[in-house]
Amino acid sequence: MTKPSIAVKGIGRLSVKPDQIQLTLKIKAENKDYNLMMDEANEKLESLTASLTSSGFTAEDLKTGAVSIDSRYEYVRKDDGAQTREFVGYTYSQAINVKFPMDMDLLSKAVSSISCSNVSPELSISFTLADRDALRDKLLKMAAEDARHKAEVISKASGTTLGSVKEISYDIEGCKIQSPTQAHVLRSCSSEAMVNMTPEEIIVEESVFFVWGLKQSS
Repeated sequence: MTKPSIAVKGIGRLSVKPDQIQLTLKIKAENKDYNLMMDEANEKLESLTASLTSSGFTAEDLKTGAVSIDSRYEYVRKDDGAQTREFVGYTYSQAINVKFPMDMDLLSKAVSSISCSNVSPELSISFTLADRDALRDKLLKMAAEDARHKAEVISKASGTTLGSVKEISYDIEGCKIQSPTQAHVLRSCSSEAMVNMTPEEIIVEESVFFVWGLKQSS
């Protein structure tokens, strides 16, 4: 006979203010000559680095993200109607990430400097948290306490008591720790490149599944 058990999902949820800004910049270069393409990419990276260091960052603050180098082809229709696949050139793409404590003045300086440079990177801004591990630990503790509380209420109402834990399941994907407030900046050379904004609080959540054995209350 299968022994009775109870499966409960515990949830830990918090609303916290972001304390970190992340700039994500993407530079692109394209040329039929591979070396010329790389020269263009390096020039753009150097110019972008100079713009950011002039705003108060160091070269070490710029972290390389995703890098891709691809060959691009196009289908060309010939006079006889046939199509051939012809090499167009090489394309280079590189993401650069910059994280720093919440400082809207520094953000404005950085965006203004970038927008006034001779590089036109794709630029997005997100607001997040610096110490994610501490927050995640707190959420998991809350989720475990929530699960046990629910299980105790249900078992008491059903005339049973909790036995030992039989199973614990956790979503290894974890939670997304990022404010809903994001910005995509268009090129605009101005000292007022950024408007004042107050990022929304981050709603973070973790969940854990527990299975307890049940014992009949005496």
